[in-house]
Amino acid sequence: MSKKSLSIVSLLTCFVLLAGSCMALAAEYDFGGRTVVFAGANFDPPREGSFVYDRKIAVEEEFNVKIEFRQVSGDVIADVVMAAVLAGDPTL
Repeated sequence: MSKKSLSIVSLLTCFVLLAGSCMALAAEYDFGGRTVVFAGANFDPPREGSFVYDRKIAVEEEFNVKIEFRQVSGDVIADVVMAAVLAGDPTL
């Protein structure tokens, strides 16, 4: 086997091992029905029927989580998020 072929086989083997371990780790996450909030200025939730909406629903089911989107004014977002983080409140 040439060096180039050996390099390609080694690279593919590493990729397969890495992909397999990432999928196994992702399967272990369970948020226990907790709510995760994405907040930002001009942050609209995805529209029903869109690809992003379908992915949101799939993630909610796969990881047992509720995802919410909240709009917060751009000039106070840093203060609102920092206060929520320091208070340990994930829902703003």
